[in-house]
Amino acid sequence: TLEQIDVIKRLIKAYPNDLQFADSSESTDNMKISSDNPSYPITFGFYSERAVLLLSIWDAFNAGKIASLIAVEGGHSIDSRLAVLRIMAEAGARYLTLTHSCNTPW
Repeated sequence: TLEQIDVIKRLIKAYPNDLQFADSSESTDNMKISSDNPSYPITFGFYSERAVLLLSIWDAFNAGKIASLIAVEGGHSIDSRLAVLRIMAEAGARYLTLTHSCNTPW
């Protein structure tokens, strides 16, 4: 999984005119989320990581690029260890599917 995350990041760097990394690591301090902003067709009454992730997807769309999100396919990828999940999140993964082709013990 970590090698796949590396490949995604290298692809984004190799094709910056076409791909844009979409994550929620940006600070929400400078973001204004409101219906007054015509760039974003959705109004949020709160700041959340999910809202910021959605805004980064819209930013890519508005720039004419493909929003590239990093996901971990299958809970078995973390081997039932939250430390591995935290490391993958630091590497840029923003969501984890519970199962893909293997079951998880949890």
